[in-house]
Amino acid sequence: MITNLSYKVAILAFFSSIPYTLGETVVLANCQGNSGKWSEIAYYSGGPTGNPNAIVVVPGTSGGTVWWEGRSVSATFTDGNVFTSHIRGDSSIPEGGYAGPGENLYQGFNCFHHWVPNLYQSPQGGSCGQIYYCNHDAPHDGLRIDFDVWKETVDLVGDFNPYDVYGKVWDRYRTPFFDNSAVQLTDLCSISFEGHGAADNVNGNMAKTLQEIVGKRDEAAKKATSSICTKYRPIEHGQKECIEWGTRTVTTMPKTIKIDAVNIPNNGGAPGEAGYLTTTITCIDPNGVDCNLCKGLSGALGLFGLVGEAAAIWGFAGIVTSAVCASQGC
Repeated sequence: MITNLSYKVAILAFFSSIPYTLGETVVLANCQGNSGKWSEIAYYSGGPTGNPNAIVVVPGTSGGTVWWEGRSVSATFTDGNVFTSHIRGDSSIPEGGYAGPGENLYQGFNCFHHWVPNLYQSPQGGSCGQIYYCNHDAPHDGLRIDFDVWKETVDLVGDFNPYDVYGKVWDRYRTPFFDNSAVQLTDLCSISFEGHGAADNVNGNMAKTLQEIVGKRDEAAKKATSSICTKYRPIEHGQKECIEWGTRTVTTMPKTIKIDAVNIPNNGGAPGEAGYLTTTITCIDPNGVDCNLCKGLSGALGLFGLVGEAAAIWGFAGIVTSAVCASQGC
């Protein structure tokens, strides 16, 4: 009788003891031995070689292997962590191609089709071959970058370069979740970043997209310069007059911009989220509204010419971009 047990290797970590591990891999395997055929889900803390760190038999497969495609398949490890795969229900997934998402209780995975016979020996007394593997790599079938620009604006007192402002993202860059604590820009204004990437490289690519693409657009900010008095002298009757003049620059920027990275399978499968990054500038003074800034920046971010810039950041050519001024009334 097949039991739901976990196989451990000394020193190596259990599946759910580390919520997110760079390089970890989950293998969806079909097995065969003296007791028949069955399916297992195996966890590796690194690449899928040798004995897995943990193994669980997929429920209900004691009489044969599971049908992985076109359905959700879940199995619970002995420590309580659950892994669920959502392999696409079609027969056109190429070898090495993106096959669908998966997740455990902590983190999303991306699954790929790659057949490896006799990958490991099951403690059930048989040999298991890899059908699919799941990790944190981004699928390379296609990617759509969506930019949402809000019409609400903030005024930063000073001559600010959007490239430098959005470059603050690196102060809060983390994997898989950004640190959303605020970074001060001025005494009255701060910037914060909230986001999550489904793969190891997604957060870095979204941060680069924010700084290198949004931050370099001329439409990312408006600047106004005015003359202000910097020094007065008292005159009669309690009045005063200006004796020195200076200039004051105010940089107006969108209060909020959101970047969504969406995986697009080549064979028409359902899109899946690769990650998102929401950037918010908060100032003590009341917010303004500038539909022209909102429309201008969203128009610049939706240009076809950005595809080359995005491809250079994300590392492959199958990219499209879209952008909207995500505010009613503009």
